[in-house]
Amino acid sequence: MKRYTIYFAAILTIFIKMTAVAVAQGGDQILDGIGETGMVARYVFDGDFKDWSRNGLHGKFQGTKASFVSDKQFTKVLSLAGGKDDFVVLPAQVLADLESISITGWIYLRAAQSGQYLFDFGQDITRHFAGTPTGTALQNGYIGIIAQKKAEVKNAVSSAVPLNKWVHLAIVVDIATGTMQTYLDGMPAGEVNDIPQELTEVFGQAGSKRTLYIGKSLSGGNVSLNALLHDFRIYRVPLNRSQISTVYGNALKGVHEDRSAKGKAEDDLPSFPMNKAALYNAFLTGVADVSVETAIGELPRLPSYVVGTYKDGMVGPKVRVLWPAPTDNSAVAQQTAYTVTGRVPGTDLKPKAIITVKGKVKSKMPSLKLEAFHLDQVSLNTDVKQHQTKFIENRNKFIDTLAKTDPNSFLYMFRHAFG
Repeated sequence: MKRYTIYFAAILTIFIKMTAVAVAQGGDQILDGIGETGMVARYVFDGDFKDWSRNGLHGKFQGTKASFVSDKQFTKVLSLAGGKDDFVVLPAQVLADLESISITGWIYLRAAQSGQYLFDFGQDITRHFAGTPTGTALQNGYIGIIAQKKAEVKNAVSSAVPLNKWVHLAIVVDIATGTMQTYLDGMPAGEVNDIPQELTEVFGQAGSKRTLYIGKSLSGGNVSLNALLHDFRIYRVPLNRSQISTVYGNALKGVHEDRSAKGKAEDDLPSFPMNKAALYNAFLTGVADVSVETAIGELPRLPSYVVGTYKDGMVGPKVRVLWPAPTDNSAVAQQTAYTVTGRVPGTDLKPKAIITVKGKVKSKMPSLKLEAFHLDQVSLNTDVKQHQTKFIENRNKFIDTLAKTDPNSFLYMFRHAFG
């Protein structure tokens, strides 16, 4: 009996811990149209410093006691009073394996003093990525800062953040395009080009000492952020203007955690003009026509790639051809021949497919392989020793258990499992 009691207690403990984790994480696979794999950490600041993503990168308050206050717009928020130790420290794992980075968050600024930092991440004051709503000792304004050396500092500068009102800030470092963009309330504010080519130039290689502050600069000093904070997010992908606008707008409408309001995760893929040749297509001079046969009523299967001719006898790959998609099969309703014209992206070449529709071969009717039977024709026989077989035992066990089951309990469990 004692053994079962210990076993039950262990199972109950595990269940409680799993439930706590599930509550903290929220279970959001898509948040504001952005997939969970793009998010590194999310700090709502509604009473604690937990990371509400699935990564468990919880923050820690540096001072003696954190202050959370009631707020009309966001219910409960973090209050930083600007004291020397009034800031939040994040774990160094937040910066692990990043190719780009985006920071978003809500701030209610209560002082215009320069030197207040929303965040400052890096190795030291010369190699860091930071955002300040009021500016630095050298320059005022809302500034996004990225630096790999003391002499190589890139600033995206715009007007300072207004006081005594909630505003949404976002700073995006896009390594692929070499730009850093700042946003204010979902709209572009400042931009700078020619940023470091790799984030490792700023944060160092894996294993380097990294310090991450929210509400204070890595330079130290007595100036800290005097503001209210809410929903601070870190992404490992460069968010675009549409995504940032969605994050901003959903928070105002109060739907950023409403599952019915979550759409498909946006595919942020590069787009290219259809009239611009790329790669081998720039040397393409011609594409061969093709001939295809099909039967009545069956749409033809046109080749996706066709042999092409290149300049100066160059040997190149087959050419991707886009064929128009038919809306029905009326073109192959009878014996005939017709032509379909395709196109090659990036060129004015228009290869043709000559389609011949032939008479359909009569297919043989399928022959009957199985014969229907009534269930009363089925009998379950005992084995050679007149014992019930396992099939009979399991059948009886299922029927007997089902007969004893309360239908209301069964429906409750079904609804509990499937909704």
